[in-house]
Amino acid sequence: MERCDRRMLAVYDTGNSDVPLYFFVYDNMTAKDSKYQKVFLLHTVTEPSISGKTATVVNGDGKLVLQNVVGNCTLSKVGGSKPANWAVGSKTYALTKDDKTDGYWGRLEVATASGSKSNIMLNAMYVCDKSKSPSGQTATAVTNSSSATGTVMGKVAAVFYDGASRATSSFSFTASGSGNLTYYVSGVKAGNWTVKVGSTTKTVSASSDGGLLVFTAPAGTVTLTPQ
Repeated sequence: MERCDRRMLAVYDTGNSDVPLYFFVYDNMTAKDSKYQKVFLLHTVTEPSISGKTATVVNGDGKLVLQNVVGNCTLSKVGGSKPANWAVGSKTYALTKDDKTDGYWGRLEVATASGSKSNIMLNAMYVCDKSKSPSGQTATAVTNSSSATGTVMGKVAAVFYDGASRATSSFSFTASGSGNLTYYVSGVKAGNWTVKVGSTTKTVSASSDGGLLVFTAPAGTVTLTPQ
């Protein structure tokens, strides 16, 4: 790999009492060989169900829903009854007794298509009670940006700057929806930034350790400019 950046964001203030947690995982990867396929793994206690770009895992009274928002990935599952051994690349490894009885069903695989050295993958997850199907939780990608990747889920916009280093100049993106959103923008330099969305303008500060801007603003085209 020539580049492998992963950033994760957990949001507990989702604005929906039925959804106690959002979790976003952003991967920006460049391989030396275009044939190298990138795969996101989610290990599960129970068998996942898959519908298009969405996977659901139910365990006890809880439910986790994963949506592949960016990357045009293929979702598949590997698991069930444990074999005597696992083939990993060109090597075969025998499972120990503990491996065969670990109590886990297997894993979900979210895989990019081969043929490209560089891939960006964004997976958005939320958790809720097994009995509930909260409305408004379909994740949609942010648009109109050559510098950032992100998604809007519910009333939260999670946005990640694509550069290998933190952003030091102005960039924009468009977040869909209506009304106000809570924005989390990752990967910016420390200090004050001007946020402009339509007629709304405000100043927001990013810390040196987190490089994260957090603010509330209307849905729409957002322009961020360092001060």
